[in-house]
Amino acid sequence: KTQWKAPLEWADGWRDRSYAVPTGGLLGTGATDLFCTGVERGSAALIRLLRSPAATLLVLGLLAALLIFAVVKATWAPVAPFHIARRRAWGQILSASARMYVGHLRLFLGLGILLIPVVVAITALQWLLLRLADAFGSVTGDLAGLVTYLSLVIGLLLTLGAFGVVQTATARSLVELDGGRAVGARDAYRFALRRLGPLLATVAIVSVIWVALTTTGFLIPVAI
Repeated sequence: KTQWKAPLEWADGWRDRSYAVPTGGLLGTGATDLFCTGVERGSAALIRLLRSPAATLLVLGLLAALLIFAVVKATWAPVAPFHIARRRAWGQILSASARMYVGHLRLFLGLGILLIPVVVAITALQWLLLRLADAFGSVTGDLAGLVTYLSLVIGLLLTLGAFGVVQTATARSLVELDGGRAVGARDAYRFALRRLGPLLATVAIVSVIWVALTTTGFLIPVAI
């Protein structure tokens, strides 16, 4: 690699500035630690595979056998998606859901497509927030982590709000379909928007609790 053989020449292509990663404090280095830990464990798994391929392949084979056993022993039929309020095994839930999606593909694509512009808008908003922070000078230390975390929280709130609207419209669509009535994505969204106040209030409560728990770091499992 060039960075090993000629590190100085390789460094000439670096950018002039970067955001500082906080080394401590409330926010710490959770994001970078997660990435580095993933790379470390993946590398360790690869090393074990190369050193003792038989043992690694045996473990993978056992996992595959357990998965195949679960799939074979699962109850997949009947796959009738109606009536919705019915006790089902997990295999029946998957098969009935697949049949529901395939049978009403246009409806569910129309419901889910709302998230595309929302994701684009959230990304643009987060980019603008970081650009504004950068325009007021170098953002370093815990302040850099705070700005990044703030952009993450804003994105989370907007995403959960949009997701809640989509889920409400989807639930309404399923109720209408279960009753044998025709329904379109526009009709389902009209129903969801009529209940936008209580819906966003619920999302806000969940989001505040999630933010409070994840800020501490060690309470992230409770938040999940």
